[in-house]
Amino acid sequence: MVALAGFLLLSLLLTWPLILHGTTHVPGDGIDDPALAWNLWWVKFAAVDRQLNLFDCRWMFYPIGINLAFYTLTVLNGLLSVPLQTAASVIVANNALILASFVLSGYGAFLLARTVLRRPQADFWPAFGAGIVYAFASSKLFYAALGQANIASSQWIPFCALYLVRLGRAVTLRQALREGALAGLFLALQLWAEMTFASFLFILVGLFSIRWLITALISPRRAGLTPRLLGLAAMAVVVALAALPLLAAMLPDLQAEGDFFSRGGGFADLFSADLAGFAQPTQLHPLLGAAARAAPFPHDKGQHLYPGFSVLALALLGAWAGRGRGDGRFWTLAALAFFLLALGPTLRIAGQDTGIPGPFALLARLPFFNGNRYPSRFSVMLMLSLAVLAAEGLAVLAGHSREIFRKRSAQADLAAERPCAPNSFGGRPFSAPAGSALAAASLLLILFEHLSVPLPLNNLAQVPAVYQDVAATPGDFTLLELPLGWRNGARVLGKQDPLIMQQQWYQTLHHKRLLGGNTSRNPALKFQYFSQAPVLSTLLALTNAADQPPHERLRSLLADPTAWQQLLEHDRRAAPAVLRQFDIRLITIHEAAAPPNLITYVESVLPVRLLTVREGIRLYAVTDIAAPSPTDVDLTAAAGTLYLGEGWNGWLQPPVLGGVWHGETPDAVWAERTQSRLLLPLAETGARLTLEAKAAGPGQTLRVRVNGWRSPVQALAPTWQMVTVEIPARAVSAGLNDVILEFGKLYPLPLESDETWAIGATGQRAPVPIFVESAGEESGDFAHIWVNGRDVVTTPAEPGYVVAVIEPQQGALEAVRRFDTLADPTASSALAAFIQGLPAGRIVAVAAADEASLALGADAVAALRDIGAAGDLMGHFRWGHAIIGVAGAAPGQALEALGALQPVGAAVGGAWRSPQVAAAVRRVGWLAP
Repeated sequence: MVALAGFLLLSLLLTWPLILHGTTHVPGDGIDDPALAWNLWWVKFAAVDRQLNLFDCRWMFYPIGINLAFYTLTVLNGLLSVPLQTAASVIVANNALILASFVLSGYGAFLLARTVLRRPQADFWPAFGAGIVYAFASSKLFYAALGQANIASSQWIPFCALYLVRLGRAVTLRQALREGALAGLFLALQLWAEMTFASFLFILVGLFSIRWLITALISPRRAGLTPRLLGLAAMAVVVALAALPLLAAMLPDLQAEGDFFSRGGGFADLFSADLAGFAQPTQLHPLLGAAARAAPFPHDKGQHLYPGFSVLALALLGAWAGRGRGDGRFWTLAALAFFLLALGPTLRIAGQDTGIPGPFALLARLPFFNGNRYPSRFSVMLMLSLAVLAAEGLAVLAGHSREIFRKRSAQADLAAERPCAPNSFGGRPFSAPAGSALAAASLLLILFEHLSVPLPLNNLAQVPAVYQDVAATPGDFTLLELPLGWRNGARVLGKQDPLIMQQQWYQTLHHKRLLGGNTSRNPALKFQYFSQAPVLSTLLALTNAADQPPHERLRSLLADPTAWQQLLEHDRRAAPAVLRQFDIRLITIHEAAAPPNLITYVESVLPVRLLTVREGIRLYAVTDIAAPSPTDVDLTAAAGTLYLGEGWNGWLQPPVLGGVWHGETPDAVWAERTQSRLLLPLAETGARLTLEAKAAGPGQTLRVRVNGWRSPVQALAPTWQMVTVEIPARAVSAGLNDVILEFGKLYPLPLESDETWAIGATGQRAPVPIFVESAGEESGDFAHIWVNGRDVVTTPAEPGYVVAVIEPQQGALEAVRRFDTLADPTASSALAAFIQGLPAGRIVAVAAADEASLALGADAVAALRDIGAAGDLMGHFRWGHAIIGVAGAAPGQALEALGALQPVGAAVGGAWRSPQVAAAVRRVGWLAP
């Protein structure tokens, strides 16, 4: 109890002034803290208030939804917060959990150090020092200052380590099973609090296992290995059982979408610890932080790790004193291992990459571990290891080291005629007042070196008054927040401003659905669904054109009266379908973050009425939509994309504003999975579903699933036909429904073995289907070249052009090359030389990603004309460009798309992203019975 009280007092002092603002503010800078506080609200709202699936969230990314199993949802924290939310508020619950994380972190490290030191009564202060080192390290306080409550939730790690130590000392099978099960319990708690740290604990388990194995091999008695292995088995069972709900939510998406869990890991170099940072105090230090704030290396997301000179000195002393014991050697090696991992894929010193590889580069190749984008977060394991070693060092100071004081202590014991009670290092604990004073001074120095007060706070209670009006509006509907934004751990689609995180927090007050949102990892469609949607793509472009100065071409088009009016007319026709499908009834515009033409666009295109303007926020109500609600949709039209969820082929539409289009829109959409999703607003009285469809081959079957209800299986022929399914009222829920088309089989491409397709006006025919997709950074940031349904661009999107060369007789892939025409001054000439060196008749597929214009020269543009292209990307900042041409073709003969507002594509044979397809669908209809 004394230790707990001490850690509580330190938590209140070292997070100052949080205790003064605990009902209104949370730790953070306004970027991550609103979303992490939202987590707590969502868990209660979904699990308690609405009895919804915690992971299947339709209140963000509406209507397509987002799987929060791939998000830092902090489910355990959310469940623990429910009583506090009920009694007080989300803010109070958030702060209580953060304070508890510091207290429990300290107490867990305290118990771990006591166990390692083996003197529970005598080693109180050294163990308490270990708790200080682990719980109040400046790296942990910095994560709290960022509002990253998930990363601050590292309190279960030392408890897991504690029971791993106890497992290593277990004598009986019963003891081993108990300690292993408890280690598994705390690992499972950490998994549900923050998955990243669970992966770190798996590494720690691996280190313990290696230690036990080596000990068994060199020991004459190997019987001790069996109980430990059985204890590990018990731990594995507990963790597996605890992880089942999470795995059940993750595996279907991973199976369907591929391993997107590891995508975005290319930022590890930016989020690695810089070696120079180990010698500089935290930038939050009230006296010493100025130097760190001016550091020449990234230090904004915890890359700056400062263990403290006092901690390092104590840890070195502890490592030296314990060098002859297994525990001392183990924690020394663990500290070294986690130190090297925190440095990232290569060693960086003062912002300079030395190119010296580190073990993180190998770890990043392993499944599950490759999802970690932040090597610097290994600081939590480094500080735990240093905490244990520092406790041993403190014990040496307080009890005299073996080398210096053993004889003097032994003589004193003999003179007093009492037995010597050695500590783990051979000295008598706390026998010298000078040693005790030195140890106490060390604890004070540790606290000073890691001091991070005042802790930055963000006022979450200050919600704009207009959201009270939104909350007071009855009904379950969607609020369109402008500017729009979607964020994951790798990029932002739309407004790059903390405002989009605040909008997520405001949802805790108004409870309306949002189109935008925040996640950690997601399949590409979760962003692309919105970036290719009519009206929404324009809203995104208006914001991007204003925010990014290089968007000169896009701004000039938006300023051109003729082009502007054409855009308005186009979007007015699409607006009713968009508003209905998303069930948008209220719209907010944050004036300070929105360009003036966005307000003009909303008031010109959308049927809205201004309700109020308060605190710089305009609130609109959507008025009556003139056109009747559709009950039949052409899925090949631009608005058809609104009704397509997962499982369908690529999207092909002409650019809306400016650009180039040489191609044809498809006559059908193709289901590429045995389960393909439609988003349909069915009547609650039931519906008669009609599909104009055909199978990809003979022997196909179709069944429709709606909210668990399944229709009878019926045959689907390989010719166009109308399919009718009667959906009963009991299967339908209010609003949009997931209508899943379940097909019996898939058919390999090409569907006809001797089929070929014309490549534009080049006169050449392709022996395999080819689909090229391209999007600038702000409309998707991707470049894909699908040959016979397989993406030949196998590495993550990088700026510039990617070119694939395809043999024209059999369709074999001959070459894939990248050219960084964003930043490499030699890339343009290299691209030109590569294309000019191709034999005549070779099929050439080209896609631009991110930004491909700034280093693009006339030589490359001329070379692209030699494969039949007509577009010129020069001066078109972050535009997409897709080409399927033929070496030697005349300009304008290739299939080509160039545009800014939405992703662009070109296709030969079909816009297929899979080597297998199930069926084609043209139209879908739904009528109340």
